[in-house]
Amino acid sequence: SGAAQPERTNAEGEDLAVPLPQEWDLEALRGMRVVLYQNKISPPCCKIRALLKFYKVPFETVEGKKPDSDYKKIPVLDVGDRQINDSFIIVKSLAPILQGRPLTEEELEVERVITSGLMIALEKRTAGSMQDLCSCGG
Repeated sequence: SGAAQPERTNAEGEDLAVPLPQEWDLEALRGMRVVLYQNKISPPCCKIRALLKFYKVPFETVEGKKPDSDYKKIPVLDVGDRQINDSFIIVKSLAPILQGRPLTEEELEVERVITSGLMIALEKRTAGSMQDLCSCGG
């Protein structure tokens, strides 16, 4: 699939320059190719897997960063020809499709706290040392 067009992706913490198409709904999403570039033990990646599974959206996982992408972190979610970076932006961008409406300001604030507080604390705890990292990978 190669690199997404620059206007079809985003920097960390930035909204998509071109929002996902309004005509995309849950049924359309379930019929699209969805690929999550991830690390199995990464809390932000776990959050995205849980979200997709909750809404019964079929997806593939690829361990590691997306090759040929300017974005060098995970998670990255490819939806059709679109690339969405950063777990906060993935959740925010998919909300209108998954639940039929955008996140409210209150929901956005909860998601911000989860992403910038809880997720970072979990990452430090699970990956605090190489021994911890290896033992929690299963």
